Amino acid sequence: MRPFTFPVLVAIVLKLFVLVTGSVLVAAPVLRDVTKTSGIDHVHNQSDPTLLGLMSGGAAAGDFDGDGWVDLYVTRIDAPGVLYRNNQDGTFVDVTSAVFADPHSGRRMNGAVWGDIDNDGDLDLYVTAWMGNSNYLYVNDEGTFRERGVERGAAVSPGTIRSAVSATFGDYDGDGFVDLYTTEWQVASGENHSRLLRNLGTAAPGYFEDVTIAAGVAIQGRSYTFAPRFTDLDQDGWVDLAIAADFTRSEVYWNNGDGTFRQGADQAGITGDRSAMGFALGDVDRDGDLDWFLGNADIDGNNLLINQLAEGTPRTFVERVESSGIQETGWTWGATFLDFDNDGWLDVAATNGYVLPGDDTYVTDPVYLFRGDGQRDTVRFSDVSDAVLLPRDNQFGSGIVVFDYDRDGDQDLFVVNGGAGQRSVLYRNDGGNEQAHLRVHAVGTISNRQALGAKITVVPDLENPSERWVWEVNAGSNFLGQNEATAHFGLGNRTDDVDLVQIRWPNGNVERRFHVPINSEVTLVQHVPEPCNILVCLVAFVLAQRARKRVTAPMAEN
Repeated sequence: MRPFTFPVLVAIVLKLFVLVTGSVLVAAPVLRDVTKTSGIDHVHNQSDPTLLGLMSGGAAAGDFDGDGWVDLYVTRIDAPGVLYRNNQDGTFVDVTSAVFADPHSGRRMNGAVWGDIDNDGDLDLYVTAWMGNSNYLYVNDEGTFRERGVERGAAVSPGTIRSAVSATFGDYDGDGFVDLYTTEWQVASGENHSRLLRNLGTAAPGYFEDVTIAAGVAIQGRSYTFAPRFTDLDQDGWVDLAIAADFTRSEVYWNNGDGTFRQGADQAGITGDRSAMGFALGDVDRDGDLDWFLGNADIDGNNLLINQLAEGTPRTFVERVESSGIQETGWTWGATFLDFDNDGWLDVAATNGYVLPGDDTYVTDPVYLFRGDGQRDTVRFSDVSDAVLLPRDNQFGSGIVVFDYDRDGDQDLFVVNGGAGQRSVLYRNDGGNEQAHLRVHAVGTISNRQALGAKITVVPDLENPSERWVWEVNAGSNFLGQNEATAHFGLGNRTDDVDLVQIRWPNGNVERRFHVPINSEVTLVQHVPEPCNILVCLVAFVLAQRARKRVTAPMAEN
């Protein structure tokens, strides 16, 4: 007989727990600082202690070399940006000088975003200039980057000093090529550089024209826009434009489907002037539509805008921040949703830090991590920062990025710190993969190659279709940065296959895959229909257009 020791007693208790509850105890995951051993070794800001230095510092996650492992580009305020290639072993290597053909001499770089502007299958890189005279467009040519901003119409008023912030890619006109929107927080009055750039598409792939005024998204007066996102908030098949703004009201422009937008913050229920910097979109209540978190300066408090589409009131939001537990997250710059524990409910991470004249309240304002409490009707979050972030970073945070850089099935976190002499932090997720997950990578063929704007829906059990997860494929921006584009679904303690994975492509086509194994990564390539006779093609086209214009209801009607 085994000796009756304490470990034996613990084992007996655990077995009884499993027998009685049918559940397995899962160790709580932690996010561990592994920067020193990761190969990430740069200083974003060598010496600028001013407001301009503290408001800068972005990062973008993307697989630039197509090897299946996500890489990382990081901007710097007083030196060229840094491109880190993933070594596939948990470390990175600086390949900037090796892959940038032109002298990579751009300074005062700020926001960054990856996008396949010409549908050639590799990611190009757009970088904004903070108090510089030109934004940068680095075109990827088989792994070598050449700066083509002026030539391609993406520099935005070259030769003019601007304080550009974030950027986002998305196919707003549905022509199969990604367009670009870039923001500006104007330091001085003058020309407004918050611009919408339309990709010329088949006529000239990867070349852009400024359509800001014609499209109806010109901002009147000085621009204090921080973070934009192309996103289909009303699920009518056309991506809208959502923008977090400082000093003024954040804005939503609804896509009219004809190349123009209509200003819609009043209708949406977005009121009041705030200081919104942090930006995150995700389905926090798991009702099938995207909700919007805005991280503000501490003096204003945050916003948590719950989308009412599933309630039958499209294009409207209800404020729920006061009861959510995330009303205050410090002087929040970057913010993002993630599911760090794979329990199927979104969590919130936010990075902070600021200097007020004569007030050092926010000087050591730390990174926050809030766990979603798994409530659909009453969205709640709990502060788990001290227990999960090891150690908890308290530098001047700006950009923040979520990605599974080591491909172990849980989401890792990267924080850019903008204080003079400070270094960024890479948090590796240890233990998040104790619960099940599913990762989905989408590749467009008829739609844009990145499948930006595609909606992925996962239904683990078709006998319970109301329990579903949604993800919209996007390309930034959660303030100066971009999470990886691969959809990540935490599935909790599920042990069986996922019954259904559905994708609605940007052109309106819907495809389904059944019985998908958990703890796997699948690639969905958009189906190209076989040639058909003219009558069949015409009917298919009409049906697709009707589906595209219809506001999508719950899962059964997708």
